[in-house]
Amino acid sequence: MIAITDTEELSPAQKKKGQRAYLWFNRLNALSYAALADSILILYAIKLGAGDPFIAVLSSLVYFTSPFTMVGKHLIGKLGAAKNFGTAWFSRNVAAALMILVPIVRIKFSQAAGLELLFIAAFLFFSFRSIGGVAMTPLMGEITSDQDRGTYISRVWLNFSLFYLLFLITITIVLGLFKGIRTFQSIIFFGVVTGIVSSFIVYRVPESKYARLSGQEKLSSAYKHITQNITARRLLITWIALTTGMMFILPISVLALKKGYSFSDHQVLIFIVIQLLGSIYASYTSKLILDQVGSRPMIILCAVGFIVVELMWILAPARPFGIYLGILFFLIGVTNSGSQISLLHYFLNAVPPSKRVSASMFINMASGFIAGLAGSILAGGILKLLHSLSFQGMTVYKSYFGIVAIAQLFIIWSSVRLISQKERRIFNVLGMFFSFRDWRAIYTLQKFVHPTQESEDMNIITKLQEIGSDLGENVLVHYLTSPVFTIRGKALQALGQIRFSPETAKRIIQELQTGEFTTAYLAAEVLGDHQIKEAIPFLRNTLHSQDLFLQGKSMLALGRLQDEPSFPDIIHIFQNTGNPRILIYGVRAIVLMKKPEHIGILLNKIVSTPMDEQVSNELLYGISEIADAGEAFYRFYNLSQNSMKTAALGLSESLEAQLRTQPVYLQQLQRIANHLQENSLAVNQLEDFYKHFSDKENPILNSVYDFLKAIPEQKVTPKLIAVLILIGAKAISRGREGASAKR
Repeated sequence: MIAITDTEELSPAQKKKGQRAYLWFNRLNALSYAALADSILILYAIKLGAGDPFIAVLSSLVYFTSPFTMVGKHLIGKLGAAKNFGTAWFSRNVAAALMILVPIVRIKFSQAAGLELLFIAAFLFFSFRSIGGVAMTPLMGEITSDQDRGTYISRVWLNFSLFYLLFLITITIVLGLFKGIRTFQSIIFFGVVTGIVSSFIVYRVPESKYARLSGQEKLSSAYKHITQNITARRLLITWIALTTGMMFILPISVLALKKGYSFSDHQVLIFIVIQLLGSIYASYTSKLILDQVGSRPMIILCAVGFIVVELMWILAPARPFGIYLGILFFLIGVTNSGSQISLLHYFLNAVPPSKRVSASMFINMASGFIAGLAGSILAGGILKLLHSLSFQGMTVYKSYFGIVAIAQLFIIWSSVRLISQKERRIFNVLGMFFSFRDWRAIYTLQKFVHPTQESEDMNIITKLQEIGSDLGENVLVHYLTSPVFTIRGKALQALGQIRFSPETAKRIIQELQTGEFTTAYLAAEVLGDHQIKEAIPFLRNTLHSQDLFLQGKSMLALGRLQDEPSFPDIIHIFQNTGNPRILIYGVRAIVLMKKPEHIGILLNKIVSTPMDEQVSNELLYGISEIADAGEAFYRFYNLSQNSMKTAALGLSESLEAQLRTQPVYLQQLQRIANHLQENSLAVNQLEDFYKHFSDKENPILNSVYDFLKAIPEQKVTPKLIAVLILIGAKAISRGREGASAKR
């Protein structure tokens, strides 16, 4: 039953039904195609006595018959995509049945007559394939969405490759046991039966009205869209280049095994199985990463892979070496499947639904026709020329691949010129293949394509945050639209752990503007940590927010961004607040300003504002950091938690390390350190020390001296005294270093 709806888009349930039906069609079609085309067709022709030029022309029919897509387009406009697909596929397999009669005609008439019938049967087979195949792309677009398209396309290819592989292994075993022509006839009969069954299944794939409407569109409209749209135009050029490149490689590689190395049918099929393993690897890898990295980088990598394959054939040993050839055919499978999957993914994302049938037909027709000409004229002509020059054995095929490798450079050029979509840089994609962290992220992201519950969403975000891979960026940005505060907040925290794009930075700035009292404070933190300069004007506005979380994070972010125009506002807010949170974030921001004169502001705040010990400790540590004595104070503080005596000894050691060459100052400060717990005595000694210190131009020393004259005794603590001792030691040490430098 064919389901054509009048809606512009299929419902999720209809898409799921269509995906299941298409997947089963795809599996049976894989068995049919394995029995009727590609390597089996080439081996069958060789078995019937065909020469290299005939094989090259026969192999090019899959592309040379692409103009018949025009018939398919017309039928889609009349019947719909699914019905056209099923009808053409039924006819395709009936035509393939003629191949079974070839040995009989060969015996009854002549070898030439038999090869002519084989050519006619193959021509009809591939013609009907072109008529039906034009419906494949729009149907795939109908039953998928932007979120799962790459995953589903790769899943289709993976299933096709797996079923193709299993059947090819079976054929390999059968041909190893039964080498006669009847074995090939039986294989073809099986392919015809499974192909006919698959044609009835594809009838059940639902579609919207778009496919039929697209089929009714004039070819001139598709031509105009492709030639005037730079994205589609460059895609057409790249599609032609990649299709032609694979035409130069695939059939001739089989010939190189069969005639160059004199392999048996059974041996050749072993390497075809390895090639399929490469296809399965490419399909599975594409399923995982295509939606994450984009199709263009994958197309470029496959184009480079074509060159590598040809270089490996050029450098192939004179005698067959199984491991070398196995790697070569595995790479052929990877580049062939990877390029086709990536091109289809790029096409579906670049071409609107209403243009897909016509555009798909035009691209397939153009690329197929040119690839067919290349295969029948160029590939066949080069092989014929090499034979006429008395080249023998592998020399023929090594020379052939050397010639076509030069032309393959155009493929890389055309791939690089594709218009960028939402994608990652090519070098980042290459690095991802060797990153365990990125692969963990990829497996986690596979869960995102299905609707999830809040708890599952939180689990995904938590895992992405733990992994810290840039591949999670788009998914995390999506979660910023969640209605749940905790989901949005967790997504922002996870974004803070990765490098993100300028587009994502804009989205986080938007969260800063709209998320007051919810997630804006987290956005401010991320923007500051990532040094997003574009956020500065918006952070200045949020400095005066009533959301204290946001106000504090904005102060810190502007400090990290070194936004000097906002420093006076931050100082003013700090001086006039008693809120512990604002005090803590304020002192962090002030430390980042790196201005010695701010020590006096912090010291005065400790005296003038009542605060808990934990908050005052934050301020003391901030003061020590500005004075470049943060590590020494941190060590003193930790030691003091156990024993003040031990802390005093540790402080003396720090002083000795800094003032070893200035024993007078060292003794004075060590004497004060020994009286840490005697507050009044220590303050008097410190005041006397700072009063008689010669470097009165030092703003830090002046600030401390003024502070000591004004501080009430009850405000003095051992930790404060320790900070003041360390500030003096650091100032003296720096003064000495400066004097030495002048001398």
